[in-house]
Amino acid sequence: MIGIAMYEVTTDEGITASEMMKLYDLIGGSEAIPYEVNGCNSCAVGLISIEFADKELDYNYSEGSFVYKLIKSVIDDMENETEDGLYNDGTIWLNRK
Repeated sequence: MIGIAMYEVTTDEGITASEMMKLYDLIGGSEAIPYEVNGCNSCAVGLISIEFADKELDYNYSEGSFVYKLIKSVIDDMENETEDGLYNDGTIWLNRK
């Protein structure tokens, strides 16, 4: 189950409505929290499902949290990227736009 779905974008671009709907579909079409992680030269923008935030993260997704640091490590270093864009045992989907 994907609980967080995000696109990596440059700091001066956003995502379209259709891209947001893809992220929404990836997390199962449930209620979601907007989420952003800032990196050195880009950022990740997307959604966290309410269920995942509650049960898996205990609503701890702030800057110092494990999930924030994991996503930041991926957007800050291409060597940390996976081919399929899945991280943390498939619970996080992160791809470039």
